Amino acid sequence: MEAKDTIKQTPGISVLDVPSFSMFPAIDPLRVTISFRDLGLSGKEADKFLYEHQRIVPELIGSHFITFAFTPGTWPLLPELAESMSRS
Repeated sequence: MEAKDTIKQTPGISVLDVPSFSMFPAIDPLRVTISFRDLGLSGKEADKFLYEHQRIVPELIGSHFITFAFTPGTWPLLPELAESMSRS
C-alpha cells in the first residue's frame, strides 16, 4: 500500500510489515502497526500526541507502538500524521 511505503520513509517511524511475520499466513491489510521507538516515544506518549493534536484513537497501544485500523478512505491521512509526529 502506498501509505505504508510513505510512512516507512518518515524519519524515526518504523512500520511493522508482513516480512516481519513470515510464519503467519495473513496480515490484515487494513491495519498498520507503527513503532515510535526511534523517536524516543512510548506508545502511550504517541497516543497522547495523536489524540491531543488530531483526535485520533488507535486500536491498540503497546510499549513503543500503536496499531491502527483503517478503511480505504482514511489511508491517505496516515502519511501526513506520521510526518507531523516526526517533526514534534
